[in-house]
Amino acid sequence: MRRLFLALAACLAPAAGASPYFVSMPDGAFTLVLDVPTVNTVEGSFDGQRFSFTAASRATGVTFSVHTEPMAGGDNAECRRRVWERGRRNPYVVKATVREFDTRTVAGIAHRSEGDFRGQPFTTVNAHGFLARAGRCVDVHVSRIPASDEALRDVERIAGNLSVVD
Repeated sequence: MRRLFLALAACLAPAAGASPYFVSMPDGAFTLVLDVPTVNTVEGSFDGQRFSFTAASRATGVTFSVHTEPMAGGDNAECRRRVWERGRRNPYVVKATVREFDTRTVAGIAHRSEGDFRGQPFTTVNAHGFLARAGRCVDVHVSRIPASDEALRDVERIAGNLSVVD
């Protein structure tokens, strides 16, 4: 798999607040626009069919990722069903906190995750925005640590209010 370290056309201002961040599909089919805090690290890969992208803000604890996979037909809800069928098996997902939501752009899932990573306990809040676009299923995952009710609202807002530019 080729590794791409992406330099995006839209760089965030150094302010702590949220700003538009653009993630373009490698084939140019569309661009996602997310309102996220300034990010420090960016990494991506594309194998010709599947695209993965991750960005993180150390200052705010927000990480977001975009993963695509081929999907012929179907809508946002079908995309959510397909991907969440695998995601729900994640042992770190706190099953009692899983909640679906829908916006004008995405079919979503919000939840908490808890566990131990390299000997350190963690609790995160997570939101996934799923959309069917240009023959693919797109999973936009936003997480924040430490977890709080406010953090959950933030990640759900980011994942749920993304926009798409063709």
